[in-house]
Amino acid sequence: MKKFKYAWLAFVIVSVLALVPAFAAEKEAPPVAPADGTLADGVLTRTNAPAFTIEIPDGLKAGKPDVALGGVYSGAQGVEPWTVQVYAYDLEGDLAAAAKASGDSWLAWAKGIGSEGEVITIESIDAYDDFKAMLVEVEYVHTDGSTVLTILTHLIQKGDKVIQLSGWVMSNFDALIEIFESIDLDP
Repeated sequence: MKKFKYAWLAFVIVSVLALVPAFAAEKEAPPVAPADGTLADGVLTRTNAPAFTIEIPDGLKAGKPDVALGGVYSGAQGVEPWTVQVYAYDLEGDLAAAAKASGDSWLAWAKGIGSEGEVITIESIDAYDDFKAMLVEVEYVHTDGSTVLTILTHLIQKGDKVIQLSGWVMSNFDALIEIFESIDLDP
């Protein structure tokens, strides 16, 4: 009886694995919201306001940006930083209010996946020349119940718009910040 049980399990696993490429092909999405620019040769170019370019590492597998929330780019990979997301949206109020709203939305997201989260930092940063910018750092416990992850977000004000750069890391903040700081705000 055990042989039959394991043979059945092996059959199910092989059948599911055979279907994975079909599912992946069906779910492929454009890496960039079509109205917002292009991704070519590792550079995301946004031509609509706020215009910018930013370098995207080759290893990031493009996902589907959440256009309803101002998503321009979404990507994930198997090493840190695990994800990088780029948003652009209208600034309502001031940048400090946008930073607080960003922290609150990440906490709501963590709660939505059954996790606990905490805003660690919201502060002004001087990383983007003459553009106002803020850092938002949120820690949450992964759904495995023990892994602590950090969502690091930079919000940059360009005119009456916000460019939000976010990514997930455990410890390799430098690699994520290097991506963020590759942004050219005056392309």
